[in-house]
Amino acid sequence: MNKRTKTKKPFLIKSIVLSITMGIMICIFEPLQLYFTNIEEYWFDIYNLFPVCLKMFAALFGAGLLLFIMARLIGYKFWKIIYIIYGVVFLCTYIQGNYLAGNLPLLDGSVVNWQNYDYQRKYTIILWSAVILITALVGWKRKSEFVVKMYFYISSVVLSVLIVTCLITGMNNNGLLDKGDLTVTTDKFMTMSKEGKNFVILLLDATRGEEMYELLMQDDEIRAKFKDFTYYDDTMGSYPLTNHSLHYVLSGDWYEYDELINDYRTRVLLEAPLFTELQNRDYSMELYTLEMPFVDNEGFYRFDNFKKKQAWFSSEWKLIKLELRLVGLKYAPYDLKRRCLALPDEFDNLKVVEDLEYEVYSPENSFFMQHLKEEMEYIPENNFKFIHVNGAHVPFRYNRNVELIDGQTNYDEAVAAAANMAGAYIQKLQASGVYDNTVIIVLSDHGYNDEPYENLYYNPYGRQQPILFIKGFNEHHEEMQVSEAPVAQGDLQEAYVKLMDGSYGSDVFPYKEGDQRERRFLWYRSDRSTHFEEYIQTGHASNTETMIRTGKVYDWVD
Repeated sequence: MNKRTKTKKPFLIKSIVLSITMGIMICIFEPLQLYFTNIEEYWFDIYNLFPVCLKMFAALFGAGLLLFIMARLIGYKFWKIIYIIYGVVFLCTYIQGNYLAGNLPLLDGSVVNWQNYDYQRKYTIILWSAVILITALVGWKRKSEFVVKMYFYISSVVLSVLIVTCLITGMNNNGLLDKGDLTVTTDKFMTMSKEGKNFVILLLDATRGEEMYELLMQDDEIRAKFKDFTYYDDTMGSYPLTNHSLHYVLSGDWYEYDELINDYRTRVLLEAPLFTELQNRDYSMELYTLEMPFVDNEGFYRFDNFKKKQAWFSSEWKLIKLELRLVGLKYAPYDLKRRCLALPDEFDNLKVVEDLEYEVYSPENSFFMQHLKEEMEYIPENNFKFIHVNGAHVPFRYNRNVELIDGQTNYDEAVAAAANMAGAYIQKLQASGVYDNTVIIVLSDHGYNDEPYENLYYNPYGRQQPILFIKGFNEHHEEMQVSEAPVAQGDLQEAYVKLMDGSYGSDVFPYKEGDQRERRFLWYRSDRSTHFEEYIQTGHASNTETMIRTGKVYDWVD
């Protein structure tokens, strides 16, 4: 009796602990880590995600435990073999995901050249070979029972580490935040004032000034669409990515890691001088972007297209597959990683909203072009719109006519597509009779870095020069104006007010060509977004040789 009990008890405990650890690592720990460290990127919160993680965990834990029980029914020796094999797989997966995942492809839609990562195959082979060899040697020297105990203790320690790490990461990133039911919709997307005034900011993501200027100089048809605009060729940006630059464009307020990014975004929407000025002048306001602080704040509903509606996942199965692909990109052996690529915006496609009268807004270029086909509706009051579209952002899935293609084009085609999108919007306003009474600003949040792989995202060059077109009320020219005045995104706040007061696009900045000034740029790597480095541009915005690193840095401190 005692002998049978001693045989069964260790089998059950060891099987349960190893199954729990593997299940938590793959189905709870890593999905929550991805969420906590990118919390501002997702529309959902932990209360939507965690129940799905529990279902994933239950399935993997149950499968592992069932495997061990079936093996034990065949025989104790067979169970030990299965347990050790499972332990090897677990340990290699843990090391692969937590210590060998430091240099992975960026999930931004860029085409991945896997040859640049082939060296990781060697790491995978070395890892698995070493673990298998050490396991075999230990088993040969100390017997299989010792190996079983070894993997039991390893899994117990790892389980504790995973739980503690997950709790700390969650607390440091406000992981229990209830994001509420805020949904950005297309309400009033094709609504403008005919008797009053309109103010439109159209943001074309990742469109670099250097390529846009070359396109304008070479393509008469595209340049003619902007004939009433002033194009500011020497425009200096603020940040290399949308996460911070978009809100700086709206507020002129630098983010220097002195608060949580979600708090910064919330403050911009509630306190930006632009919105206060617009409200004081009786403008209704709409904000079309998914770069939002997804929290419920009554102050957000001054934007007419923001709706308070409950959202959930359209398919838990699709969510599970997406999560497992993202987990696999870190934890899977190298040759399986290429099957695990996923885009973060795929989560947006899983959002469904209860009883929503309007569509959930999407920044996709084709979505924007489709809505331009709608009839314009008119309102009596003044109206403001901020519209964020993907523009020239990767992946390059559109030709210059903004038509979806199979595969990808190149950055020059993407910039031409972005310009034609803006041109189509301008023509829509002209055809609808609201062009003259509308201020139009066409800009980008940042440029683009198409350096070779070894430099990509590891220097600021290219991303510091966004585009900027401006047209005031009733402004007309024979041809598009080009200004080489040294301006910066931080100058936009005063320009907004001047435009509301009736200034032309060519007269909104106090600078002129030839003026010398220093312009600030905070750069960070996309894979290390908690570390900012300050640069000062002393020359033309496109000139990388005159960008000086000051030595000043800003780090997030937990």
